[in-house]
Amino acid sequence: MDGASVPRYDYTVPMLIFLALGLLAVLFGVLLKREDKRKGYGLQKPNIVRQTTDN
Repeated sequence: MDGASVPRYDYTVPMLIFLALGLLAVLFGVLLKREDKRKGYGLQKPNIVRQTTDN
């Protein structure tokens, strides 16, 4: 390169996009959890329940 400087990339915009997506995901999760509590969809319950057999 003979001493030529390589321009550095500014990662501010991509990091702000990731920040915004992360905040939206947290907001969506909180809203979903609140709606589950209000309407009782059972989103936190296991979907596979073990059957106990009595012999």
